[in-house]
Amino acid sequence: MYEFANLPQSDTGLSVNIWIDDSGFERSNKHSPYRIKFQNNTNPNIRQSDLIPMSISDNPEILVKGSHLSKVNMKIAKEVFEFVKKYHNELRDVVDKKISLIGFGKIMDKDKEQLNG
Repeated sequence: MYEFANLPQSDTGLSVNIWIDDSGFERSNKHSPYRIKFQNNTNPNIRQSDLIPMSISDNPEILVKGSHLSKVNMKIAKEVFEFVKKYHNELRDVVDKKISLIGFGKIMDKDKEQLNG
C-alpha cells in the first residue's frame, strides 16, 4: 500500500477511501493494468486485506476472481465503479504523471462546484 497514494472519502465524495498507483509500482509489471484499490468496507481501521483492485477504464473491472469475488461488497464496488468510469482519463493521467493528485483534486472540486450551482 506504500506505493499507492490515498484519495480519502472527503476528497472523492465516496463512502470509502481509494488508493491509486501514482508511483507506477503496479505498472512495472506489463500484465498489470492501470488500477486503483478501494476499501471493501467503511471500517475506519483499514487493513491491506480489505482492499480490492479495480481497473481504471471507461468500463472498470474488479480484478479478483473466484472465491475472493464473493467477498466484494457490491454496493461499494458499484459506487467506486461509477467514480472510476467518470474520472478514468484523469486517473490514468495521475498514474502517468501528467497531472498530480492535487491537480486531480482540483478537477473533482470544480465538478462539485458545478453540481452545486
